[in-house]
Order: sequence, then structure tokens, then C-alpha cells
Amino acid sequence: HKKLKRERVARQLKRTPIVPLYGDMHANLAHVLQACPSFSTVSPSELFATSKKELDIVASHYDICQTLRSVRQSVTEFIGELTALLHRVKSVGGECCVLPPTEHTALANQLSDSVLRGLRLMATVH
Repeated sequence: HKKLKRERVARQLKRTPIVPLYGDMHANLAHVLQACPSFSTVSPSELFATSKKELDIVASHYDICQTLRSVRQSVTEFIGELTALLHRVKSVGGECCVLPPTEHTALANQLSDSVLRGLRLMATVH
């Protein structure tokens, strides 16, 4: 498209050449674009990481083994925190909470924050 700048697209493709489509499906844009006839005039080195340094940087973004220890520790802490919070909710009556409104709201906010933290934690695993 005329409004797209080649340099900007190239920078983005070098950073994230693998694009999630749905669930565990993904597309390798290098292979897709190389099959397109309109991209035959562009050399792959212009759009995709080709040097050893660039390839190592891209691999570090997708290789979970490099961050596995810290992710495991964070998940273990989160599960313990969430379990304690769920036990607290159960101890105050579960759905039929017997807490005063301010404490009930504080507990609900704490539970919401914890769930959001868990979702963010899941998002850190590429």
C-alpha cells in the first residue's frame, strides 16, 4: 500500500517475524511474503533479520527457556497468593459474603487485581 513506509514495516518484521494467528497457530511472515509475487523485488535482508546478532535478538524474544526460572518463580508466588485469597473469600461466606460493604468491596478489588496479575503473568510467556 502507498501509505505504508517500507522502513517502518521492515523494522517491525525484524522485531517480530512470528505473528500469532489464533491459539497455538502462528505464521512466519518471512515465508509468507517470500511466496508473494509483489515482494519479489525486495530482498529478504531488507525486511527480515539475517545477521547473527539480529537472529539472536529475535530468538531471545521467543525462547522461553531463557526466562523459564523467573516465570516459574512468579507463577508459584501467584498461585500461593491466589489460593490464600480464595480461601479468604470462602471463609467469609463465598457468594453470600457477610462482610461490611467497604470490606466486601476491598476484597472484591483485591481478587480482581489478583486475577489481572495472573493474566499479565500468562501474557509474559510469549
